[in-house]
Amino acid sequence: MGYDKIEEYTPETTEDLKEHYQYVLSPINEDPQREGLVKTPERAAKAMQYLTHGYDLDTKEILTRALFKEEYS
Repeated sequence: MGYDKIEEYTPETTEDLKEHYQYVLSPINEDPQREGLVKTPERAAKAMQYLTHGYDLDTKEILTRALFKEEYS
């Protein structure tokens, strides 16, 4: 029980987002093929999927897992 870090990435979504991030780099005069940027579009694509994965989660389940029984008087 507790928080489970979910790192699941849909390959099709990753590839699609990756292409968009490569496109974003061009107008700011960056070369997506430059050594320091080669993996950046993929990292950004995976980060976006991770940051938005909660949209598909069941909030009731998440909140129920956060409850605990406390003995007190």
